[in-house]
Amino acid sequence: MNHLIHFNFSRLVSVIKRDLVENWKTNLYRILTCYIIFSLIFIFMMYGMNHSSEGYFYERFCGNVTGIVYIGLNIYMYYFASLILEPMRTKEKRISYLMLPATLGEKFVSRALYVTIGTLIIFGCGLLLAELTRLLFVPILGVTEEFNRFCLTDVWHRIISENQEPTFYGEPVYSYTLMAMFITVLLTWSHSLYILGGSFFRKKAFIKTMGVCFLLMILFGNFFVQIFEGTEPEFIEWLRDWADGNQTQAVNTFLGIGFGLFFALTILNWALSYKLFATSQITERKLFRR
Repeated sequence: MNHLIHFNFSRLVSVIKRDLVENWKTNLYRILTCYIIFSLIFIFMMYGMNHSSEGYFYERFCGNVTGIVYIGLNIYMYYFASLILEPMRTKEKRISYLMLPATLGEKFVSRALYVTIGTLIIFGCGLLLAELTRLLFVPILGVTEEFNRFCLTDVWHRIISENQEPTFYGEPVYSYTLMAMFITVLLTWSHSLYILGGSFFRKKAFIKTMGVCFLLMILFGNFFVQIFEGTEPEFIEWLRDWADGNQTQAVNTFLGIGFGLFFALTILNWALSYKLFATSQITERKLFRR
């Protein structure tokens, strides 16, 4: 069994192929679910604009699509992150998965790839099919010619154009690179919370993790309020004066600290998730009846 000690890419590919072959129906249903939901949303949104003027309402349609896709992608990613231990929900599944001729690291990486890259592919396929279906309904609904354009491309250009480096009287407000890195790591950290929750809870992990996150948000919010109220007024005044005189530096400093903090927390969440995965047993956990 020494060959199962070290990580092997070929075994990892075999585990991924095995998951794809055994769960192809589940993945197909998930693509179809995403496709049906977005198709209905796009068509009904477009139907409400079948008597509207050309330019303004298409732009508003693209803006609505941007918001819906952003919210839908986050919910979709969080939900599937909570399913990281889906193959180990029942005793029979745990026996089958733990007995696979692969290391724990290879099995965990396989699941991690599925709930990240795999979920993005499923979401993207459903979204693309929904957009193609919307285009088929353009002549049926009798909307303006503007709606014949491929909306997802316009949405992408819209996101790029609206996220240029901001300036105030010609001076940069903050580093666009730092802001992009901060937002990326913040979203990655949020996703890792559901990875951790899915590794801890075996049943209804998404709902339980969401509940824990809301509870922690309330507790930490109250904690920081107490710290702020207990801070010396002189220090707060000095900090405000420094920020007013060095706005760009202050914002960049905050973004840099935030990036480092959430990056470390993301690594911690993934490390704890692997630890929970590595200590999984065939028998059901008794603690809190998870």
